[in-house]
Amino acid sequence: DLARSDIGSVQICDGPLTATEEDYKRREPFLDRLPPGDGEYPLANLLSVAPTDLPISLEVPCIRLRNKGLGSRDLAREIVRRTRAHLAALGFG
Repeated sequence: DLARSDIGSVQICDGPLTATEEDYKRREPFLDRLPPGDGEYPLANLLSVAPTDLPISLEVPCIRLRNKGLGSRDLAREIVRRTRAHLAALGFG
């Protein structure tokens, strides 16, 4: 069992549960993660075991949103907006 005190940081993103190993090797880790709430990862499970006073960081390189014409600042705003909405819906916001 993992104790809450063993968790020193929390970093989240989202993605499909059906991704292939090849997806993870080539594309997903570097270019195209999803904002939390846009995929299928069980983020509520992760957050339910993490200490409630830890900051949550995001690492969401998201080429699909950038390809829609979002610049870096707008992309960051959109990812944060989606993340806050998802966390609130899960009861963590």
